[in-house]
Amino acid sequence: MRPDQRDFSLEFATLDYTAPRQNRYQYRLLGYDADWKNTDFEHRSAAYGNLWPGEYTLVVRGSNRFGVWSPQELTILVRILPAFWQTGWFLALCLLLTGLIVLAAFRWRLARLRKRATAMQKMIDTHTSDILKLGEIGRELTATLDTEQAFARIYSQVITRLDAAVFLIGIVNADHIDLLYSIEQ
Repeated sequence: MRPDQRDFSLEFATLDYTAPRQNRYQYRLLGYDADWKNTDFEHRSAAYGNLWPGEYTLVVRGSNRFGVWSPQELTILVRILPAFWQTGWFLALCLLLTGLIVLAAFRWRLARLRKRATAMQKMIDTHTSDILKLGEIGRELTATLDTEQAFARIYSQVITRLDAAVFLIGIVNADHIDLLYSIEQ
């Protein structure tokens, strides 16, 4: 049967026509039915629907008017072909694609984390450099006794880091500010 054909029906009859109303039938689909299904002369058909792909064997037997079952059984091989999405190669392809997607997502995440780590390292290096320069400035300031020269050094370091039009150094008291150094551009 084709992959899109999932059901079938079959009509059957026995060759004892002396009393056809007394004939009985049994059938089962091996691989689907566990037991025989009984039917009478009015319902001489077997119907199955929505079968999963695979091989089945339909077995039919009949009785005569006295209820004696025929030793001859009719066996019909029924093969349901799988649709493409039910085959092993399609499942393997899906597993392979899923694995590739997971691997790509992992690599993308790893690249993102590395880029972030590189940016963080640059920021740390910049701040470390600033701290080292401030330490150097601090050493220079403590070595200089001339306050005007020390304030000029502070100004040169601040102006390289900030864009400021006015630079002031002062001492804040409770009620006023004493300006010690100022430069305006």
